[in-house]
Amino acid sequence: MIRRSFLLGSALALAPICEGVALAEPVSESHYVPGADGVLLAVDVWRGAASLAPMPAVVQFTRYWRAFRGGVLAEPSSVSALTQAGYAVVIVDVRGTGASFGAREAEFSDAEVADMGAVFDWIVRQPWSNGRLATLGTSYLGNTAELAAMTRHPALRAVVSRFSDFSEYRHAVRPGGVANAVIAAEWPNFVMALDRNDPCAAFMGQAGPDCAPGAPWAGGVRPVESRDDMLIDALSEHRSNANLAEIMRRLRYSDDTFHRDGRADVTLDSVSPAMRWPAIDAAQVPSFHWASWFDAGTAEGVLERFRLYQGPMRAVIGAWTHGGGRRADPFARGGAAPDPTPDAQIRDIIAFLNPLLKADSASPAPAAYGKEIRYFTLGVNTWRTSDVWPPREVEMRRWRPHAGGVLSQRAARAGRDVYDVDFAATTGRANRWHTQLGAPVDYGDRADTDRALLTYTSEPFTGAVELTGAASAQITLISSQPDGAIFVYLEAVLPDRRVINLAEGVRRLTFHQRRAEGASQEPRFTRAEARDAPVGEWITLRLSLSPISVVLPPDSRIRFALAGADADTFERLPQGEGQLRLTIDRRRTYFEAPTASSGGGSDSRRNNSH
Repeated sequence: MIRRSFLLGSALALAPICEGVALAEPVSESHYVPGADGVLLAVDVWRGAASLAPMPAVVQFTRYWRAFRGGVLAEPSSVSALTQAGYAVVIVDVRGTGASFGAREAEFSDAEVADMGAVFDWIVRQPWSNGRLATLGTSYLGNTAELAAMTRHPALRAVVSRFSDFSEYRHAVRPGGVANAVIAAEWPNFVMALDRNDPCAAFMGQAGPDCAPGAPWAGGVRPVESRDDMLIDALSEHRSNANLAEIMRRLRYSDDTFHRDGRADVTLDSVSPAMRWPAIDAAQVPSFHWASWFDAGTAEGVLERFRLYQGPMRAVIGAWTHGGGRRADPFARGGAAPDPTPDAQIRDIIAFLNPLLKADSASPAPAAYGKEIRYFTLGVNTWRTSDVWPPREVEMRRWRPHAGGVLSQRAARAGRDVYDVDFAATTGRANRWHTQLGAPVDYGDRADTDRALLTYTSEPFTGAVELTGAASAQITLISSQPDGAIFVYLEAVLPDRRVINLAEGVRRLTFHQRRAEGASQEPRFTRAEARDAPVGEWITLRLSLSPISVVLPPDSRIRFALAGADADTFERLPQGEGQLRLTIDRRRTYFEAPTASSGGGSDSRRNNSH
């Protein structure tokens, strides 16, 4: 079975690549550049063939090979667009990968970040450099682009980070403390095969050098200036890389080691921008962040940055698959082009870079713009702009579960609902988590799926209703097992009775509270915070769902659906064959939906069918 082709990825996730093609223009040269401690890094420089004047550079630090043998690139369109716009494109195999020397003790290590500064020093010394540069990347490369600000290098004038994970733990690997089995199963084996220069294992899942002779990656990673002897030496050093498959199997909590040698101070949290953000923001480098409502936790990450960062920042959140290559709008007809298209996306990036990197630009610098977020609203196909988040007109409206699966804003009444978890329940294999491995996003009609879940549905709205922001839930329950998980889905029930997934959240039961009332902070998912759920006793879980912006048509309803499993994406809890019964206290459970004040969120008419 042929494995999906992917090359660009987040720290622990991947994105689809364009079909590899050899470029006639621009032209490239390759070099070995010493890193911070002298380790030799493989570097390619792409420039327009006729370019002679000093130019700015756009730098990419990749975990997934800078190029295939013969100079074939994974993303020729962006390189072409950037060089045609007057930029040099510099692509670097980070230490311990591709044709670079060194070994990887951890992903996004301090040594990897320090290497970025050494590469920047080398770039500004080149005769073609105008002394200004930016970092750019998607997914894993988006993280390296952002972390480069930590170097505080004077030549770094802009950061463009696309579809990357702000918190590797919460937004990709273990959201809510529950293991994302898609990433745990695929990503470590993929990158470890790349580090061995074994493209057949990486891209086809099979051994042997001749699995696909015509594929662009068949020859393996591109050597530096055809120095195969040096490539052999570099690959021999990769044998000391961390065994990511083993590390991922052991990793349970945010403070578990993520280091080859078990160093306690190197965790999945510590290598993430979410913990390093003060050092990133201190550089005050203008940044441009991209995400999707339907791409793992990338939208949550961008909104966290928007709240925390004080430096100049632009953000874009659309309805795309991971990487922005395809549309992921459940209201759009099949085959609809992404909005904006990939070509338009790179034009937006170039327009952002020009005033910062080109001395002759007449455009105002983005530093003058402060902070701005542009987001796509589903249902009305509208792009909106705000300088605050949530937008000023949004308020949280509380909804409570009632008997018979009714969701209402009326006062709660005493009562319980018993749910025996269906461990076959699933959101499918075309969801926000699988898209990081190249899949489309299509949850389909959830009407039949919801029959296996515990659902609460509102009455129809008399007018259109807008939801913009992140819904949340407080659920008070009794569990029949000391471990388990609860999944919460925000869905739209449309007038034609189709049920559309809008947002979701998950929480492992071991990260619970005993008391239902009082202020609560989001858990940090550390080992010390985890404790078994007391069987037969009430516990409370509070969780936020992924953000969304949508306008629902009149006669629509909203639904909150509860599950205890997502079989095609997340680990089963409790592990083994045990059953799980969840008893919900309706009086102490509620949901909150971010409703625009003009959206008529409480204007609904009674209809007993649901």
